[in-house]
Order: sequence, then C-alpha cells, then structure tokens
Amino acid sequence: MKKIIKNHKELQGSMNDLLMYIWTRAKPKFNKTYYSFIFLIKSKFYGVDYAGGGRVFGRIDITRAPYSSIKIGKDVVMVSSSWRSSSSSIFAPVKIHTHSSSAKIEIGDKVGMNGTSIVARSCKISIGSLTQIGPNVTILDFDGHSLITSEERWIDHGVENDRDVTIGRNCWIGTRSIILKGVEIGDYSVVAAGSVVTKNVPEKTVVAGSPAKVIRNLI
Repeated sequence: MKKIIKNHKELQGSMNDLLMYIWTRAKPKFNKTYYSFIFLIKSKFYGVDYAGGGRVFGRIDITRAPYSSIKIGKDVVMVSSSWRSSSSSIFAPVKIHTHSSSAKIEIGDKVGMNGTSIVARSCKISIGSLTQIGPNVTILDFDGHSLITSEERWIDHGVENDRDVTIGRNCWIGTRSIILKGVEIGDYSVVAAGSVVTKNVPEKTVVAGSPAKVIRNLI
C-alpha cells in the first residue's frame, strides 16, 4: 500500500485515480478466485474431467448430456467477462455443451477461450494444447437441422450428418469466426477474424473469408 501511495503522489493524480488504480488491480484477482472456485465445483457436479489449475473470469455455461464426455486440460483460461477481455466485448459466456451420449469435447492444456461457444451434438470436438481462441467464436459438429422443407425440420434434425471437428495445437482462431462440422485445422494455423471455416485447414497456414481460404503460408 505504501508503494501505491508513493506512486500516486509522484504521478500527482486525483483521489479518483487512486481508487481506480486499486480497483483495477483488485477486481481481476477477486473475479478469478471466485469464478475459478465456482467452476471447479460445477465441473465436479456435471461430471467434467477437469485437470484444474486454470483461470476463469465470469460465469461458464456448461452442460454435459448423460453418458457423454467433456475433458478440459490443465491451466485453461476461460473468459466470459467483457471487462476482462482486452480486445472485444464478450457477447455471451463461454459455452461448453454436449447434446447426446455419443458426444465428446476435449480441450487441451493452456487453451485460451473468450466467450467461446463449443457445442457437440453427437460427435467429437477437440482443441489442441496452447491454442488461443478470440472473442465470440462458435465451434459446431452439426448443421442444426437437415436441408429439407421447413415443416420437416422439426422432426428430422439430420444427426446422421454430424461430423467430428479437430483444431490442432498452437492455433489462433480470430474473433467471431465460425468453425463448422467436419473441419480439421492443422497445428500452428491461424484463422482470421470473421472467417467461416467449412473445409480442412493445412498446418502452418493463414485462412480468411467466408468460406475461409488459404491466403498465406507460415513456413
């Protein structure tokens, strides 16, 4: 505290500056401690295989369907708070959902997620270690419904068309990107902001656009 007051005097700030200085350092610690503890309890309740050691900022929306599998590696960072996100507002909390007994979600060690939505309906979604995901990214293993008349979509959800999604190690997924079913993204690849990825991405490449295409190599 003495160091803080000394620094405040040297900068000749107002009382409001001092309060903001203290608050901007205290709030992240409180937020992380509280929500990390809540997520630890929630993961045990929902039967999530969580390695722990991670940092959680804000509420995490997690649901595990009976007999399905959710695995979250060690030191994963999950941000659901716009206040904590430095690059963009977070539209919704981090969402990790499985919808059926055959669905699987596997998240590697030291992955970073910011308002990320990961929904596995019947297949497997895996994210490699050290991959970082920008704000408001959606990752799905399904279309949502089959491509038939609107009346039939209520009863035919096209589950047979679901496909696995694999994101490699050390990837960067830019803000507001959408990763669709059946996609494999190679290690060390970059998905530019706002991309819609519908096809496989080779390792060490940058893809961009809707649909996403390779625009350069990183080799």
